[in-house]
Amino acid sequence: MPQYNAKMTLNELVYSVIPNLNTAERLVCNTLDSLIESAENPLDVFKRTEQRQAFNLELHRIRMNIKHLLDRYRADVDEIMRKNGGVDGPVIEPDAL
Repeated sequence: MPQYNAKMTLNELVYSVIPNLNTAERLVCNTLDSLIESAENPLDVFKRTEQRQAFNLELHRIRMNIKHLLDRYRADVDEIMRKNGGVDGPVIEPDAL
């Protein structure tokens, strides 16, 4: 699996990454649900259901990583929230998956 430079500020995580992840989740899940509902071939239903399960598993791993980061930087998150995103907070790097 390729490695990417995933360093970002805590502010970016809270105000950009998490909302974008939520949007992507809704879009992908709604698309897969529509494909499952409209599929006529049982093999297509199976394939899309497997894709949805794999996507949900990957999302779960990402959300666990985010939760761990938010817990680790709880005081900084609280400050960012108190100041409505007016501070960047520390530069963070997601845990290795």
